Amino acid sequence: AAGGYIACDAEAGRFWLTPEQAAVYVDVENPAYAIPVLIWAPRLAGALPALAEAFRTGGGVPYEAYEPAGGDGTGNSNRVEFLT
Repeated sequence: AAGGYIACDAEAGRFWLTPEQAAVYVDVENPAYAIPVLIWAPRLAGALPALAEAFRTGGGVPYEAYEPAGGDGTGNSNRVEFLT
């Protein structure tokens, strides 16, 4: 709440999501839905050395280099493109 990621009334001790926040955090059908990126991004950690090498050499990085379910994260992150 302090960072503005959710709305709050500190005096009443109430927390809620604005429509804009709900679009980003909970509405899987909304093009603004961003949770898959938050899930997928940490899975890049294991692939960082291979990614750096790919940028240096122009090569690629196979899905096996990513943490488990990295492919699911990629697919879910790209899903929004198919909704628009």
